Amino acid sequence: MGYLGGRPNLFKPLPEGERRNIVDLYDGEVRYTDEALIGPLIHKLKQLDLYDNTLIIFTSDHGEEFYEHMSWGHGHQLYDESLKVPLLIKFPESRFRSTKISNIVSLVDIVPTILEEFRVDISELSLDGKSLFPAIEGRDKEDRSFWADIGDNVLNSHVPQKTSMNIGTEKLILNKKYTEEDLSHFEYPPPKTGPVELYELKSDPREKLNIADNRAALVNRLILTIEDLYNQAKKRRPLKPDIDEDLKEQLRALGYIK
Repeated sequence: MGYLGGRPNLFKPLPEGERRNIVDLYDGEVRYTDEALIGPLIHKLKQLDLYDNTLIIFTSDHGEEFYEHMSWGHGHQLYDESLKVPLLIKFPESRFRSTKISNIVSLVDIVPTILEEFRVDISELSLDGKSLFPAIEGRDKEDRSFWADIGDNVLNSHVPQKTSMNIGTEKLILNKKYTEEDLSHFEYPPPKTGPVELYELKSDPREKLNIADNRAALVNRLILTIEDLYNQAKKRRPLKPDIDEDLKEQLRALGYIK
C-alpha cells in the first residue's frame, strides 16, 4: 500500500518512467521470491526424495495495482489487476504436467481440490468452492462465478464499499459513493466511477469500456444474485457489508433495479 508514502497518496499520478520503475521493483521482489525461497524449497524436496510425492500449490491472495485504474497497491478497487492471481499446481508424480485451463475459477476451489486429491469425502461438507479436477481433466469448460467484496471503510481506509461478481466473462462492479469526509482524507482525488460498472473480460481484459448501460437486464440479474448471496451468508453468520439503501436508490434511478 505504501509505494507513495501512505494512503493519502493512493491516487497520486506519476510520470510513466516512475511508474515503470515501481513495476520493475515489484518484478524484482517476485524474482527474489522465486530464486531465494521457492527454488531452494523445491531443491530440498528433491534432495529428500519427497518431490515426486508432494502436492505443491502456488497462488496469491490478491494482485497489485500500478495505476492501471488511477490507484496504487491493493484493497480499494476490484479490477482484475487486484482480483486475478496466479494458480499453479504440481500434483504428485507430476500428473497433468503442462496442462493449462482457461476457465475462470476461484481460490475457494483450492480446498475441495486438495481434499479430492487425498480422497477425503466432502459430500457432507458445506464448501463454497468445488474441485478443479473436472476443469483440469477437460470435463468442465464453463467459467465459474466469483464474488469479491471490499467492506465499507475497512481499517479506517476511507474507501467505500465495492462489490463484484461475474457471469462467465461478464463482470459487474458496484461502487458506493465516497463521502465528503472520505474525499478530504486523500491528497489526490480518487477516480470518478459511477455506481455500476460492467465489463466483458474476453474482449476487454483491461476493463476500460463500461457496457453497463447497454446490458441493464444482466446488471439487474447480477445484483439480485449478489443480494441473495448476502442474505444466505447472513443466515450463517453476521455480515456487515451489504448493498445499502443509498446505493440501491442510485441503481433504481439509473433503471438497473426496480
